[in-house]
Amino acid sequence: MKTCTKCGEMKGFGEFYRRADTCDGLQPHCSTCDSAKSKNHYWKNKEYHSKRSKIWREANRGYRKEQAAKYNEENKEYLKECSRKRYRKNLVQNRERNNKYHRKYYQRNKRRIKKRNKEYRALNPERHRIIKQRRRARKRQLPATLTEDQWQETLEACNHKCVYCGAPWKDGEHFVPESKGGGYTVNNILPACKRCNLTKSDKDPFDFIKNRLPVLSVG
Repeated sequence: MKTCTKCGEMKGFGEFYRRADTCDGLQPHCSTCDSAKSKNHYWKNKEYHSKRSKIWREANRGYRKEQAAKYNEENKEYLKECSRKRYRKNLVQNRERNNKYHRKYYQRNKRRIKKRNKEYRALNPERHRIIKQRRRARKRQLPATLTEDQWQETLEACNHKCVYCGAPWKDGEHFVPESKGGGYTVNNILPACKRCNLTKSDKDPFDFIKNRLPVLSVG
């Protein structure tokens, strides 16, 4: 144990920084008092320290950039996880503030955003349709997990044809209707032509197949 010369408290050796020129090899004051002294000195001389730091940053810009890139590469997964945690925390704590900001941003840039979205939909019609359908399913509190890759695999498995009649597909059809709890998932969305999709509507899928077609054609 050792007594701090600043606060006068008896503390363990681990509470003192090392110092080679003292008898016990430790600072005379504890780490808490040392930190308080450093902070007090910084705030009293803030302008001097800020100017000094700025000069150093300017003189070592390349070194700082190199060290930052090295650290980012060595700690990639850790930084990703930290970023995800900050995003989730910010999303929960500042939901209303973020929504307010996004609404204002949209109002200020409405014309540009609409034009950009229109161009994106024209270039990515299938992706836009999937996103729109997922949002619709979520609003109805139904499962909404179908991805673009899963849908492409389904189309290839069905040879890009209607699963009910073999005609070229036009729509992604709910095998189990939404009205009966069918979600927008890889196991429930099938390619169908307009005619079959409209005829089936919210009918029971097995009754529809049994009454309309004796065989389910998939290719």
